[in-house]
Amino acid sequence: MEVEELTLDLVKETDDILRKPARPWSDDLGYDRKQLVKEMLSFMIIKGGIGLAAPQIGLDLAVFVMGNETTSYACFNPRLVSADKELAMMQEGCLSFPGLFMNVKRPATITVEYEDLEGETQQHELTGIMARVFLHEYDHLLGVCFTDRVPDLSLKLAQGRRTKKLKKR
Repeated sequence: MEVEELTLDLVKETDDILRKPARPWSDDLGYDRKQLVKEMLSFMIIKGGIGLAAPQIGLDLAVFVMGNETTSYACFNPRLVSADKELAMMQEGCLSFPGLFMNVKRPATITVEYEDLEGETQQHELTGIMARVFLHEYDHLLGVCFTDRVPDLSLKLAQGRRTKKLKKR
């Protein structure tokens, strides 16, 4: 399947692909890195996101994009090298879980490694929102959703708030 033939759409939050680890990226899979990233970034921005993992659009591949219209990153076969013990609480949402927002604890600082758009290995220390987005998208590649990172009661309350908002529309 060629990337040009892809019609990107978000999978539903109940889709099994969000619950299984993604396959490692390989350049011989028949996808063009640059075209895939271009499509994913454009789709992410149109949908109002700041991160998008391949499984969220139905692709079982270890790749995600993050950023905005001016600065963006493509991460192929990412790896968490280390994580600070200090945790920060911040509200998160997810394009695969529309209207659901919850406070999630994550490491404040992380060191990561990934292949960039050119296939070169990069290593960076990330803090703040960049660390959070990286970890959120990296979780998708592991088959973990942000709903798994909160207590059951918090999830139920957030789902209740989402249902109330939807009924008001």
